[in-house]
Amino acid sequence: MRHAFQAPLWFDGAFGTYYFSLTGDETPCELANLKNPALVGQIHREYLKAGATALKTNTFAANPGTLPDPEQLGTVLQAGLEIAQKAAAEHGAEVFADIGGISAADAEQFYLTVAERFLDLGVTSFLFETLPSYEELVPALKRIREREPEAKIVVSFAVSQDGYTRRGLSHRALAGIAAADGYADAVGFNCVCGPSHMVSLVKSLGEIGCPIIAMPNAGYPSSLNGRVIFEDNAGYFATRMVELYQAGVDLLGCVVNRNVL
Repeated sequence: MRHAFQAPLWFDGAFGTYYFSLTGDETPCELANLKNPALVGQIHREYLKAGATALKTNTFAANPGTLPDPEQLGTVLQAGLEIAQKAAAEHGAEVFADIGGISAADAEQFYLTVAERFLDLGVTSFLFETLPSYEELVPALKRIREREPEAKIVVSFAVSQDGYTRRGLSHRALAGIAAADGYADAVGFNCVCGPSHMVSLVKSLGEIGCPIIAMPNAGYPSSLNGRVIFEDNAGYFATRMVELYQAGVDLLGCVVNRNVL
């Protein structure tokens, strides 16, 4: 049986975007779990103070493809989990192990490796986000269900304005397959799309038989003095988030905020 979510569940925003705006550090932000844990905790707490009720661990790109040393990968995942758990405990928020989309040839094994590491750490809530496809994810989802039948699993695809992933897969087809498989407790979309287009995509889904997640970009990138920025329009974004909730979305969040990439 799928989990019921206390709607709306508000996820925090893009960690890497915010981290870079504060530090200018171009190395993977996941390494900050080891070299600057205080700042990682500070960012988590700022999102919580802003109203987030669910935190994503700072582990989006922590997988064997980006961190090939198994010991380092395990340390980064554990530190990211512990930092998020400590911040969340102060606010009564939930923590989801964040696993980002992988396009490597070994994606299936990479997803499985990271999921098993988190399971070994006692994780029971997972967010697979910015996914380009679904098939490679299935073995990891099966393993989670085998080891933790009551785990919460959220699956979120990255689709463009026209509803297709970069692999040319339809948002309706992907959401339908993921929902029908029964492994995920919630299915939906994040990244690439701004909030207005996300509203249209969600409304076009129809009934898929499970809760929906939607985490749009705050807007679309523009150039300012040669730098790529996402313009901040909090009022516009808030209005569209209300529309997403009214369209039946149970889990909400923002993928990219106003910070410079």
